[in-house]
Amino acid sequence: MPTDRRTLLATAAVSVPTTTVGCLDAMIESASEHDEPGSDDGSADVAESTEPMPTATVVERHTERGTAESLSAERTEWDPWVEYLPADTDETAADSEVKYVQSKGPSSAVDPEAYEDRDEEPPKRDLTFTTTSWNRWKYIRANEIASKAASAHVSEALGIDDISRPVGVNREPSNRRPTVSARTVIGEDGELVAGTRLDPEKLVAATPDSVSVTYELDGQSFETTRPVVAEYREEVLS
Repeated sequence: MPTDRRTLLATAAVSVPTTTVGCLDAMIESASEHDEPGSDDGSADVAESTEPMPTATVVERHTERGTAESLSAERTEWDPWVEYLPADTDETAADSEVKYVQSKGPSSAVDPEAYEDRDEEPPKRDLTFTTTSWNRWKYIRANEIASKAASAHVSEALGIDDISRPVGVNREPSNRRPTVSARTVIGEDGELVAGTRLDPEKLVAATPDSVSVTYELDGQSFETTRPVVAEYREEVLS
């Protein structure tokens, strides 16, 4: 079936960069809850097209710390494969580590807990485990918890669902600031292609100044306050 220009524009607008399998922060902060993959409606038509894909140019970007009232969030580790590994000595937890799944096989969407009540063994998985320090892991999780709480708050306050949670993988987790991001994409004809037209100042006003997080893993508790940043981008396709 031939592909029109509108299909190409819409596809380009909703495309997002992918991360190499095995990247610590992308796996942990983006896919650790094993969300079901989205549908690929229309992808076959786009793949068959010989028309060049449009490019997006950022024409406006506004980044500012949120000014809404601070939030608090508590959560216990949700991934059954994550395990706290105590240090060899009891003097400090600084040398403790966390074991987690670095990569997963085809059945990674299977939740083993769903099979417990049925007294069945879950499908076998091809799991590769690795470790990282507790001091690093606790900030990764704290940032994720904070960004989820903040994005949910912003979505409800503004009545929109087009809120994302980008991860700054080039910084150490303790130095990252959880971010809620809204993106508007405008087509060549000036019409809205993706996202929601939004006043950046309203996004800032709806974003909490910070989130106080309590995270627990295998009896270990970590409390921290994470500042939250609001980011708005407007892109034009050409």
